[in-house]
Amino acid sequence: MPTEEITTIGMLAHRESVDRICDFFIERRGRGCQQLHQFLGILRLIALRDLGDRERADWIGRRLKRLSAGHRRFGMTEKNRRRIAVFRYPQQVRDLLLLPYRLLKRAESGAVQPMQAALLVRAAVAIELEIMCPIRLQNLSELNVDTDFVRSRAGKGAAVHLFIPGKRTKNGEDIELELPGQSMALIDLYLAKHRGQFIAPEHRGRGSRFLFPTRDGTAKGARNLAAALCSVLLRELGINFNIHLFRHLSCFLYLRSHPGQIDVMRRVLGHKDAEMTMRFYAHVEQSDAFRMFDAHVLHLRDEALRPSRTKAVPRRGARR
Repeated sequence: MPTEEITTIGMLAHRESVDRICDFFIERRGRGCQQLHQFLGILRLIALRDLGDRERADWIGRRLKRLSAGHRRFGMTEKNRRRIAVFRYPQQVRDLLLLPYRLLKRAESGAVQPMQAALLVRAAVAIELEIMCPIRLQNLSELNVDTDFVRSRAGKGAAVHLFIPGKRTKNGEDIELELPGQSMALIDLYLAKHRGQFIAPEHRGRGSRFLFPTRDGTAKGARNLAAALCSVLLRELGINFNIHLFRHLSCFLYLRSHPGQIDVMRRVLGHKDAEMTMRFYAHVEQSDAFRMFDAHVLHLRDEALRPSRTKAVPRRGARR
């Protein structure tokens, strides 16, 4: 939430603010997060003393009591699990994976104005990056063309590594990976032809070259970039999606094809502790385990429904 929208400290004790705060900490640290418990204790006092609203203070107190009761949530939120579940359908996966190049094709068709084409290609680049290297939204919005993309040499065909130093990541770990050639081809086209559309002429060629700039050349705010991308995903795929879900989706898709290889995704997502990765994504393998179990039960049912092939043995003394 932008700081300029928080006009009084009492706003933090509003119900929608408390819900947002709880969702933020629970998704990242779980219900046992001590920081969240302390935060709710402060908000309860604000509601009681600054706002004079005992009913709201009691409501916050009940939320705090439920969190303290030991009912800890493991894994991602129910809302996110429902959003990810649509990608169990292969067509939805194909639509997402091909979306960057559908957007590019529309932008290059000549049927849209230059700014509209630039918006389409910007969305294509951001979505492609999140598909290939699911980094956090803040890191995505702050990507610097000159420092974060390390090229082996000048010109086409060079290997390009994305490098984000640990001082800019949530857990302090460096992010380094080689970007696929087709992804870099899309990024290079955006840089050469469309990125300049977002910067006012008087600011072009000055300061740091951020991948997603504003009119004055500074980095586009994470919240604004996310809103633009989510509107594209809703329009093109008909799904409500937030950018952090790309991290969940990457693990979901990989583990469905590579069961048990949780450590690969631990490294991709930059988790220091494998337990955190397991806590968030165990439901992927659980669902597939149920699918295999159900298939086994259905097979047994089919066997039970088949007519017996053994001939009846006549009883002794019975007529033939």
